[in-house]
Amino acid sequence: MTCHFYVDLDKVRVGLDRLEIFLPSSVNAMIERRIAGVDQARYKFVFDVERKRKPRTTGPKSQQAHLHGHLSQIADSLGYHMSELKEAMKEDLPDWPRKTVLGKTVYMSESDADTVLESKAIEWCHVRAAEFGIRLIEGDGEDFQS
Repeated sequence: MTCHFYVDLDKVRVGLDRLEIFLPSSVNAMIERRIAGVDQARYKFVFDVERKRKPRTTGPKSQQAHLHGHLSQIADSLGYHMSELKEAMKEDLPDWPRKTVLGKTVYMSESDADTVLESKAIEWCHVRAAEFGIRLIEGDGEDFQS
């Protein structure tokens, strides 16, 4: 059983022997429903604390458009499909989240990327283009010079 929810740090109090998280009543109700009838002595509750991430930008002149434009230009220049190049990019970037599914490595969808990861992907494109002598055209129509 897994429940995911986000809590602002101003809603958390840490004491010497306890962690108090103040949740909206709707979340409290959901948790109560999920654990109703569960032998709580046999289960442990695990909380993952993560830094809140800002999602990548989308739309015109966004990180998504920037990355897709570069991937498309590089793929066309090298004779690959954009999806093939995107998989190679994900494999090259050590920060790109991955998991094992049925013994195979599966990479996180780009739609789940945050601004930091998307920036690393764009930089990967700039480096690869420079390696292969490809002049990238930025969104405003100007050449990108590495």
